[in-house]
Amino acid sequence: AAAAARWDGVRWLLSAIDRFEKQAAGERPAWHEFLATLTLAGRNDGTDETDRACVTLATLHSAKGLEWDHVFLVGCEEGRLPHSRALSPRANDPVPGDVEEERRLFYVGVTRAREQLFLVRAARRVERGRIAERTPSRFLAELPDDVAQHDAVHDEVADAADVASAIDAFLAGFGADAPPS
Repeated sequence: AAAAARWDGVRWLLSAIDRFEKQAAGERPAWHEFLATLTLAGRNDGTDETDRACVTLATLHSAKGLEWDHVFLVGCEEGRLPHSRALSPRANDPVPGDVEEERRLFYVGVTRAREQLFLVRAARRVERGRIAERTPSRFLAELPDDVAQHDAVHDEVADAADVASAIDAFLAGFGADAPPS
């Protein structure tokens, strides 16, 4: 029952992504708008995370002191983590850039995982209407080889169906098939 409830949440998210892509009607979706519509309820309401059928979306700053069995740290690329403002601070920045602070935030993210940590990066991104090649974060190179497994680089664009297939494959890794659609 708990797995079915969790899977319902995943299916809801996939259908919401699909609806959002369709609303874009051929234009490039503004993903920051989609993410802004998601509501995070009860981030740390005192309940045991293992008893809750949910996915938690958190910033590195808000994740301090929290832990989850499986953590996906997304955007492990130069310009994202460390952020471009830490690499090239501007005179009008309220606080000057600090790569060491970005390294501490990366450490916070890495240490939130109890069982599995997935560090994800894009090979390229669309920035200001152009495709830009992305460089892996310098922090990835600092990880010890004996604790990190590097997966093959994939050069593909994922839509809602691709994400659903990836989730099925992820769940299959736990020895259980995904609940039926």
